[in-house]
Amino acid sequence: MISPQQLISHIPAYVLEVITILETNGHQAWLVGGCVRDLLQGAVPQDYDIATDARPDQVTRLFDHHIMTGYRHGTVTVLINHHPVEVTTFRSESEYSDGRRPDQVVFHSDIQTDLLRRDFTINSMAWHPQRGLFDPAQGQQDLGRRVLRCVGDPDLRFSEDGLRLLRALRFCAALDLTATDDTVAAAGRQAWRINQLSRERVWSELRKSMTSRYPVRMIPFARTGVLETAVQGLFGPLRSRRSLTEPIAALSRPDRTEAELVALLLILTCAAPDQDGTIRDVDIREWSDGRTLSDWRKRLVSEGRLARKVSEDALLILHWLGLLVITSVDQAATAETTRRQSAGLLRLLHRRGANRCRSALRGLIEQAAGICDQLELIPDAGPRNAQALQLIDWIPLAVTDLAIRGNDLLAAGFRQGPELQTVLERLLSHALRQPGPVTRADLLRLAGRIAGKRPSDLSGNDNNLSHSL
Repeated sequence: MISPQQLISHIPAYVLEVITILETNGHQAWLVGGCVRDLLQGAVPQDYDIATDARPDQVTRLFDHHIMTGYRHGTVTVLINHHPVEVTTFRSESEYSDGRRPDQVVFHSDIQTDLLRRDFTINSMAWHPQRGLFDPAQGQQDLGRRVLRCVGDPDLRFSEDGLRLLRALRFCAALDLTATDDTVAAAGRQAWRINQLSRERVWSELRKSMTSRYPVRMIPFARTGVLETAVQGLFGPLRSRRSLTEPIAALSRPDRTEAELVALLLILTCAAPDQDGTIRDVDIREWSDGRTLSDWRKRLVSEGRLARKVSEDALLILHWLGLLVITSVDQAATAETTRRQSAGLLRLLHRRGANRCRSALRGLIEQAAGICDQLELIPDAGPRNAQALQLIDWIPLAVTDLAIRGNDLLAAGFRQGPELQTVLERLLSHALRQPGPVTRADLLRLAGRIAGKRPSDLSGNDNNLSHSL
């Protein structure tokens, strides 16, 4: 950790400029919150917050370039050379009727009052260029001991803002902290307050926790109901009463995509996961069913629980897993049979994904393969996924991928109309059954056979066929 005396050399000039302007105009100004915590750890803060005794109207008069971010609650975003710095008036807060925001704020001239209203001790430190670190809740000591502790009464802190329950897990997982026993116990008593939060905020915190470096630090919260309440609010009722904390910790990884996380959590809602994340007692075949996927799509997309693309990608991953089971073959199956089935799966996946590009499908299949391996869902999924990744580079997923187009058929003597599309669809079905790319000449000969034309009827136009890939 960096000593408070060394912090000034790590703070950007534009931040110090804001402090200087406030101080030279007769106000107090302290760097506060998460940026102080990050600086002490030698990390670069994502943003900088300054607390001051200046009222919002005084702040706006001192800085020409500003944004009324949360004026009613005392926050103004100041812009210095296009760099944003949040400046908030010292305050105390009244009751939180909605479990998220204070009903009323009272402005103060005392930095200590402001710090002692905050969530955790590691976030309740303040730093001043001349006065150094001010730490009434011993946050620096807790940070050095890798401890997460609420400021004051943990039940009160969580009752003021239910989002703090999920922030507790995120801070533990991101900063390698262990929550104190009274913090964990209070989280269990207050877990129901997560239901008061917006789905967007719940997902944001859950996603950050599951992509943190130390997810094992969430395990002390097992059986508090915090994660179970969050997951159920996002994805619907859980089929098992087993704790989700251990399997979520086991499945979390910094490189997970949002779609992977959604797919994993949907699987957990349908299963009885072991502590290591291995899935038991779940019928994967239902994920290939259009009705099931439509129900999930409605819940996730239509009701605004998650971004549309994230939700759709997660459902495509589940659809692929379900289809793998439906079309699974025994050990005696030939390579050709497996290839045909994989080709069919790719085409179905392509259609359901609204003609998603090949690179996107490749990414989704790779993510599905990782899920299969980690959850031990499908014994023979590895070879199938590997083959699909080879096929996806050349296999025609739609008629537009064929080495022949409608104009080619018109030039060869076919008539415009439904017959043309029918022939193209049959050519696509033929190409999907082949072990390698099908040439334009082969497709043209097959089109002639489909329409009952002789090769001689087509050869005369062969050199004039229009073609573009």
